[in-house]
Amino acid sequence: MTDELRVERLDERRFRLAELARHEKASFMYEYDFGDGWRHEVVVQKILPADPEKKYAVCLAGKNASPPDDCGGIWGYYKLLEAVKNPKHEEHQEMLDCLGDQFDPGHFDLQKVNAELRGLKI
Repeated sequence: MTDELRVERLDERRFRLAELARHEKASFMYEYDFGDGWRHEVVVQKILPADPEKKYAVCLAGKNASPPDDCGGIWGYYKLLEAVKNPKHEEHQEMLDCLGDQFDPGHFDLQKVNAELRGLKI
């Protein structure tokens, strides 16, 4: 039996973040888009005192843009980045057309991430 089969899988619709990550350094794996298999390790870096005005998680920092949906997982994303970076790549223009000319793989939008987090129930 592989380690993957031994992992307890939970339906994220039935849990709140506060139930899964109750203390600093707590972590869990989150799989997004089962078809492409994006796995994320979520680690609680710090728990701040409760602020009665806030009822949402806050991202303090991050790196890079999110990969576009349905790009083929990590290997498909690497292929996409290769095409976007190289104007001579046979799929360069096609990828830019799909992504929009404004796609910057090195850009992380902290305000956008926090706006999305405010909409989640924790």
